[in-house]
Amino acid sequence: MAGWTYLALLILPALVGAGCVLLLGAKHACRLPTLYHFAYLAGGTARVAETVVAAMIEREQLRVSDTGRLFRTPVAAVHPLEHEVAAATLAPEGVTAAGIRVLLADSAAMRAISAELEARGLVTPERLRRRVWWAVCAVYTLVLTLGVISWKWPLLLPLVVAAMAGAAFLAKERKQPRPTLAGLKSYEMARGDRSAVDGAAGLVAVGGLRRYPDARLAKALQASST
Repeated sequence: MAGWTYLALLILPALVGAGCVLLLGAKHACRLPTLYHFAYLAGGTARVAETVVAAMIEREQLRVSDTGRLFRTPVAAVHPLEHEVAAATLAPEGVTAAGIRVLLADSAAMRAISAELEARGLVTPERLRRRVWWAVCAVYTLVLTLGVISWKWPLLLPLVVAAMAGAAFLAKERKQPRPTLAGLKSYEMARGDRSAVDGAAGLVAVGGLRRYPDARLAKALQASST
């Protein structure tokens, strides 16, 4: 087997696999329903939780102590995610931003956002992503077999083994799906829309709690997140 052919067999399966994962969703970007959908595309469930905290502080639904603990105010919550945070902050000792991330990570409201993004083709369905990478791993198994048979490029065989290990690792189940190409385009489109991504919550949705515009609150919230 020619050396360049074997090198192509080393590179192409991974490239094709990565391309398939990105293209599994919708063909076109679309407008995101809420800022929380945007935050999910930006940084998964953790970023959504941080954005909920920022939005509720901004609307005076939460107050923050000097130590970064969060307490509910009389202002009513609106979104289902906010209702869950409001219930958690009823405790006399309040709750930390880290506690909110854990609380919301697998909540029904968070799963609903993930499911809606998947239905719109903006995040990769986990079962399809895993199927693609297991197929890539199978291709690399064939490449390894061809390399052993030809034995013209034995020094490249460790690379094939490494590639197989990488494909198998990527095929493992993830806790949350990743954006598709359409999801990334939707994210960029929303990021430039001030009517969709604005205020303190918008800044946090893009860059996390460190981007909260009040430096004192940002420091307190980050300290309570570690």
